[in-house]
This record gives sequence, C-alpha cells and structure tokens, in this order.
Amino acid sequence: MINTEAHVDFSLTANKQKPKFKITELVIKTFMLSFIVLSISQYTFNVLNLKKISIVGSQHYSENEILQASGLDLNRDKMLELSLPELTEKIKTTLSYIKDVQIAKRNLGRSVEISVTERLPYAVVEIWNQSEKEFLLVDIEGYVLKCSTNPKKLLDIHTADGANLLVFRFILAKMSSNRNPREGKQLTEYERDGFLICKQVFDKIREQIPEWVSQVGVITVELRTGSNLMMEFNKHNWSVIVRCEGLPQIWLSADLIQNGLQKVENLIRSNQMHNATNQMLSGYLDARFENVLYWGEEGNGK
Repeated sequence: MINTEAHVDFSLTANKQKPKFKITELVIKTFMLSFIVLSISQYTFNVLNLKKISIVGSQHYSENEILQASGLDLNRDKMLELSLPELTEKIKTTLSYIKDVQIAKRNLGRSVEISVTERLPYAVVEIWNQSEKEFLLVDIEGYVLKCSTNPKKLLDIHTADGANLLVFRFILAKMSSNRNPREGKQLTEYERDGFLICKQVFDKIREQIPEWVSQVGVITVELRTGSNLMMEFNKHNWSVIVRCEGLPQIWLSADLIQNGLQKVENLIRSNQMHNATNQMLSGYLDARFENVLYWGEEGNGK
C-alpha cells in the first residue's frame, strides 16, 4: 500500500510540473521565431535597397541630369517598389531630347540600367504671324527640342564629338505663335502640315537634285492669298519659297513640288539658263503652275 501511494504521489507531482515546462518551451520558441523573422525582415529590407544605377546612350544629357529626371535615389528606393513605366514617363516628359527609354531591373544585383535613345535636331522652325516670331529646334518628326528668341543659338548645334550637324531652317508664315510650353511636345496640327511640306520639298531636292542640298538656305511655306487656316487642309492653298545659294528664289505649289522642281532643274541645266544665271539671281522662278514656268525680277509670289 505504501509503495502504491508513493507511486500515486509521484504521478501527481509529475502532472503538476509538466504544463510549466511546456509554457516555458513555447515562450522560448516564440522568442526565437520572432528573432528569426525580424532578422530576415531586416536583411530583406537592406538587401532590396537600390545600390547601383547605370545610364547608357545619352549624348546630349549628362548622367546626373537623367538621374535627376528619373527621381531615383540610391539607398532609399526599394527594388520591389520601382515602377518601370513610371520611371520611363518621368524621363521622357522632363527631358525633351529623349525619344525612348528602356529600363532593366536586376533584383539580385540591386541595380537598374537606363538606356536612352535621343532625338536628333533636324530643323529650326520659325513660326510668325505679323510681329510675333517663335524659333523652335525640332527633330525629323516635328518634336520640339528647344525654344529660343535667337535663331543663331539654335543653328549652332554640335554633336558630342564636336562635329556640326546639318540643320535646316524652315519658316512657317502666317501662323499664330503658340505661347504654351513647347519643349518635348510635337508641333500643332497646322504647324505639322507646314513642317511636312517643307520636309517634302527638301527630300525631293535631295532625291532629284542632290547637288543642291548644300546650297539650300531657307525653305518658307505660307498660305496663298485668300486662304486661311480654318479651311480644310489642301496642299494647293500653300506656296513654298526655296532660297538656295547661287540660285534665284524658287516658288512652288505644295501640290506640285516634284513637277515644279523638275521644270526649274531643266531650265537651270539648259545652256540658255546657264548664260543668263547671273542676270536672274536677283529674281525668282515661279513654278507653281503645272505647265508654265515664270521668271520675275522682283515679286512676292502671291
């Protein structure tokens, strides 16, 4: 009986102590798990910090200018939080020369590579209406790269290696100057119409009479008398003046560019024109009509 009671007493003691052991063990395990979770969180927080930014493809802008436009900040931005479309839009809307942006994000390397494609200056566009004038440096698609009140500053364009770019001067006459912010935006609809006509004239000169390319000075496009911008776009309503060094002014109709240039070329190449070139330099050749070519000593071509 004594042994049995002793056994019973021992069992009761064991049953009373066992829950305390389990609680202590649970507390220890919980503490260790929390420590591990916090350590992993802290490590993840640090390891996902942006550590490196590389920029390629830029000639007009410095790396620092592109970095500022992106808004990226080393050791502050988190790799998982970066929005590539948002970064792309920031750079393109802030920097007018940027045409396209490609961004590669490497989480393991904690790095971002920004590759940019820049727009190249193509022409200085002068837009005037009465006394107002606006000078815009544009690319071949009519996107405004830079504005200035001094056209000479826009014409003095250099590449990164110091070589001059060939930039043409187009004048869009009888158009209202736009005073809204322009850089990074495309020309307005009517401005693009005039710009594309000038571009078409130059392209045709390069195609038909390549030896004239280096002589082209200014190409002016304006509405003919009696036409206005509110009318539906019609090339026949636009006149083009081409000023080339060593040649008389050439008047063309926007709907007969190729035909007009061909007539002028044939006349200038002829022996008769060759002998009379010096006499006619101060005048103009009006090739706006399909089957007729006029020469005038002075005139406004209207």
